[in-house]
Amino acid sequence: MRILISILSKTVVRSFYKEFALFFLIGLYICFGLFKSSDHIFLNTFILSSSLLISLYFLMWTLYNILIISFFTRFLRKRENIFLYHLSISKKASLYLALFFIHLYLFAPAIAYAVFVSGMAVNLAFYNQLIYILLFVIVSGIYPVLIYKKAISSPDISLSNAAFLVLNFRFKKPYFSFFFFHLFENEWLKLLISKGLSAILLLGLVQILQTDNDDIRPLLVVVLMGFLPNFALVGSYYSFENVNLLWFRNLPILRHKKWLMAVAIFAILLLPELFLLYRYAWDTLPIYVPIYGYLFGVSLMSLYYSGLYLKIAAEERFSNLIFIIAIFCFLAILFKINVLAIIFLVFFTSIITFFTQYYHYELVVKNE
Repeated sequence: MRILISILSKTVVRSFYKEFALFFLIGLYICFGLFKSSDHIFLNTFILSSSLLISLYFLMWTLYNILIISFFTRFLRKRENIFLYHLSISKKASLYLALFFIHLYLFAPAIAYAVFVSGMAVNLAFYNQLIYILLFVIVSGIYPVLIYKKAISSPDISLSNAAFLVLNFRFKKPYFSFFFFHLFENEWLKLLISKGLSAILLLGLVQILQTDNDDIRPLLVVVLMGFLPNFALVGSYYSFENVNLLWFRNLPILRHKKWLMAVAIFAILLLPELFLLYRYAWDTLPIYVPIYGYLFGVSLMSLYYSGLYLKIAAEERFSNLIFIIAIFCFLAILFKINVLAIIFLVFFTSIITFFTQYYHYELVVKNE
């Protein structure tokens, strides 16, 4: 069993945390950087006091479980991981236990938060809620193991013929819509989680940073932090463009049109955040200020997209790139630089980076 755990840890677990490092980095920053301990206690006390609101925990943990299961099954279908199917010939008991421990490694962030919430439930004497949470966590730790076992025992026979990259969209759709169909059909879970995290961040930060004056800087900080989960969608567009639409790079289309199309796609993706800003931003701000925040968010996504063509991103140091963008924008906000000047500067940096780096970079793609 130790050998099975070692193999799965070095393949599945390591790849999972590497692929979703950005999500966990943002989560750690939110939990320990933006929110104080008193904010966590207040929020969880409010949720635990209602039998209906406690379902938010279950929804969050279920989505995380779906993310893990989706990654595991997708990971097995890669050609370089075909050898993992041979684990199915191991003893059933050993394989089930190994898969259970692997799931504990993958589900560890949710378990850690469940322990924190359970401790609060005990201190507040919410014993019914405590039982619900414990039962749900136990079930969440067991049923994915059955899915893993079935996936390992059912090899994908098409892998032997998957030597060529297949375009999985229909050309009768407008070119502009290709990415949106790809997102809804193949990466709907990432879209759902990104938008959910963004909404929670925006609503929470608006309450925490609410002011009684017309200073726009707190709203820009809300946008800077609240829009970060959408960077995952920028990465999806970048990968889609350089894998599924690799032929598009050599078409006679001017670079500024490619950049403008990417910006238009990001602007559409951020429309839900614009609605939230208009609906929940504090009333003391002028009515046009949420538009400034929205344009600031679009400019951040465009800068991150252009930055992915730099050497720092080619070496998979995405967190360094995000950190540089966040620090630069935070300092600009802190020193009271005009918001329109910040937006213009971010867009200008984005388009210059894109123009100079677009044809100097080529994504290395592994055939799957």
